[in-house]
This record gives sequence, C-alpha cells and structure tokens, in this order.
Amino acid sequence: MSIVLRAERAGYRSGRRWLVEEAELVLEAGTLTVVIGPNGAGKSTLLRLMSGELAPNQGVVTSLGQPLARVPAWQMAARRVVMAQSGRLAFPFRVHEVVAFGILAVGRRLDRTERDSLVERSLQAADMLALAERDFQTLSGGEQQRVHFARALCQLEAAGRVENRQVLMLDEPIASLDLEHQFALLDAAKALTRRKANPVAVMAILHDLNLAACYADHLVVLSHGRIAAQGPVPEILDEALLADVFGVRLSITRQHGLPVILPQARFRSAMPA
Repeated sequence: MSIVLRAERAGYRSGRRWLVEEAELVLEAGTLTVVIGPNGAGKSTLLRLMSGELAPNQGVVTSLGQPLARVPAWQMAARRVVMAQSGRLAFPFRVHEVVAFGILAVGRRLDRTERDSLVERSLQAADMLALAERDFQTLSGGEQQRVHFARALCQLEAAGRVENRQVLMLDEPIASLDLEHQFALLDAAKALTRRKANPVAVMAILHDLNLAACYADHLVVLSHGRIAAQGPVPEILDEALLADVFGVRLSITRQHGLPVILPQARFRSAMPA
C-alpha cells in the first residue's frame, strides 16, 4: 500500500513546551491508524501536524514525498479530509447545506444533479438523511457530529474524482455519539480502508480503548508528546505499557479473538469465586 502522509521526527512547540516531539508516523492507504493517549498527550496536535494545519518546529511532514508546505492548497484539500473535534456554526444553515460545504473546494466541476446525489449519499451514510432540512443549530451534539462526518464523506468522494490517494483524519469522532452510531461511524471509516479501488488511509483519535483495539490496524500510543509505542494491536496492547501511560491498572483478556480491556479491580471482582 502507498504511504499518503509521513512524519519524520516531527515536533511542535508552544513557547518552551513541546506538545509533540520527534514523531515518526506513516499513514498508509488501506490502513486505519488509531491514536490513543491521556488528555494532554498531544493527540490533536499530532493530527494537526499530519494534516498541515500546524507547521512543524522540528522535522518534516510529507505527502507523497513532498513537504506539506509545498503542496498546493487545492491538492491538499483533495488529498486530506479532516473532521475536527467540534465545528460550531454561527448561521442557521440547513443540514444538507452543511454537508454540501464538503464540495466547495474540490467539487466545483460537478453539475447540480451530481452534487445533490453526492450530498444525499453522504447523509444516508451518516444516518442523517431524514433530518436533511433541519436547521443545524437545532440538532443535538451527536446529530451535529454525524452531519460533520457526512460533510467529510462528501468532500472525500468529491475529491476522489481528481485525487486517488487520500487520507481521512478524525479527531475524537465518536465523542458525542450513542452506541449505535459509534459503531456505524467506525464501520464506515473501516470500510473506506477496505475499498478495492483507491482504499483510503484513515487516522482516528479515540479515547475508548476497547473500540481502538477492535478497529485499529495500526495503534499509536502517545504519552507526554512522544509516541510511546506503535504497531499492530496484539503487539502494542500491554498491561504494563497502558498502566504507565494512563496511570490506571488494567487487565487485558480476549473474547471472540478480540482484546477486552477492563480496570483490574472491576475485572477481579467480576471473576467467579
């Protein structure tokens, strides 16, 4: 699979403090990379470095071998799609109008019929088609999150007409979602990496360790701005590492071939006598 984005000893400093330091990371087409770590570990900063929103004070981030600063803005908009933690709107846009924002930078050559069809498919994928005419500001936090996911899908598909190497970056995408839609969103993200034609590279920041273990192809553990470990889930998930990074004693068991992570005290109390 091709590497869409690569960080080489990349770091970002705010004042005297390094928020991310000497990060080495590749985002490959066909791979779902999940980043975990405690609050303040530098997860969002790492994503913003990888997306080009922040310029590194150290090292370099490249896209297909070219430093991000040298990639034209239109090309980055086609190659990289970001769903941030929150996206508040000050004006009363309808849901389908918010989703259509995903077309503005990359889909201007599409005719009206194609645009409307793309918006509808994206809304359907995010389970928001029934609320397409609603005022975005009247939605719940979880519903707004799903609209932003639909917008990201819309941009990704529109941009796919001109760029076949793409990465989708999700910063805590399931934080406001109920269980059904948490699974639905992560299933949709995973499906993008499994496409036969032009599979997407996906980077997602998650706090739920069990969902991270369930969905990740490549797991990245961040601690104090540094990558403490990364690799396939079975090689990375280790009780000692998680205790050191999160400050919590955890037990890792397996059910149906997947790791299950529980606090040790609760795990032990649930064991039969």
